[in-house]
Amino acid sequence: MKSMLTAAALISATTLIAACQSGPYTPPEPKTEVPTTKMSVGNFISPKACTSGTNTLNGKLIGASLCIRSQKYEVFGGPDITLSFNRELVTVLTPEEAVKGFRATKYGVTASFKCEEIPKKDTDEGRSYHCSYDASNLPLIRADITFP
Repeated sequence: MKSMLTAAALISATTLIAACQSGPYTPPEPKTEVPTTKMSVGNFISPKACTSGTNTLNGKLIGASLCIRSQKYEVFGGPDITLSFNRELVTVLTPEEAVKGFRATKYGVTASFKCEEIPKKDTDEGRSYHCSYDASNLPLIRADITFP
């Protein structure tokens, strides 16, 4: 019994020492550029698509996600864009509202989202947008979005 307690104490001490030696977490350096994700949705096949991005702000890792749907209520309505920040819903926008731009401040961080319509190359193409999602002027997500 005594040897089992000694072994358990030794394992616990070894685990604690190993955890402490790894050092504190250091977030990555802030990014000034992020890659552009191409996203498209259809009316019935693949009606929803999502992407996410992270950056470092004031020494803390922050994250955001952007989801698009071809039909707002799965049956009717126009397309929409859903924005989240640190796993919390920020807003849901139509493409027309996204072109006008969106800005909100939460937890001292200003999130901004803006899209520009991309001219059509073919009459059969849907509507396309180049969108930027930033937090306090640091890039989180860049996406080229195409709706049917």
